[in-house]
Amino acid sequence: MKKQGQVVRVEGKMAYIAVERQEACGGKCEACGGCAGQENVSIVEVKNDLGVEKGDRVMLEAPEGKLLKYSLLLYTVPLIAFILGLVISIYVFSRMNIESYEIYSFLIGLFCVGLAIIVIKIFDENAFISSSNVIRLERIIK
Repeated sequence: MKKQGQVVRVEGKMAYIAVERQEACGGKCEACGGCAGQENVSIVEVKNDLGVEKGDRVMLEAPEGKLLKYSLLLYTVPLIAFILGLVISIYVFSRMNIESYEIYSFLIGLFCVGLAIIVIKIFDENAFISSSNVIRLERIIK
């Protein structure tokens, strides 16, 4: 995936790039009203490997494989942990004849989500640090 952006700030070895977001409706927000009140500019933090300065227009690149990996990692694993925690605890608590086992099972499911996020953070530090590990500066646009 490639996107153009403009450098809004440089701090040390990091550059902060303003990138215009694509809307689901193709940018015709007044037609659908779905984006009302939302800014359509995101600030992305990247390593300043090219020596960019404030005001430079740049091309950003994010390898599709890395984006897919992080998306799957950060969304799918906690969801699976929630479902497993919920199903297993419903089975166990119902066999133990505990009243209101659904509530306890839901809480166990939430606990499993938190546990999954902690495990992801431990095994893949890059997942929570910043976009600078996934998105990189490709070139300066003249």
